[in-house]
Amino acid sequence: YIELEKSRERFTDDQIRILLTLSAHPMNVDDIAEEVQIPVRRVLSALTVLEIDDLVHQESGNRYTLHAIIEQ
Repeated sequence: YIELEKSRERFTDDQIRILLTLSAHPMNVDDIAEEVQIPVRRVLSALTVLEIDDLVHQESGNRYTLHAIIEQ
């Protein structure tokens, strides 16, 4: 569980946008990049950090799901 308003200093702007875009349904990296209007290389970088922090989970086919409850 993450309250973004209280945790903004913990995340980059890219990470916040990605966290707000992801859901329990798997999304392809290209679709995430298109949705948040961030280059794929930056999306991949942000997803790597979020995965290390156990906030997102990588599925097969380079798809990602949210692994946390996010409150704005």
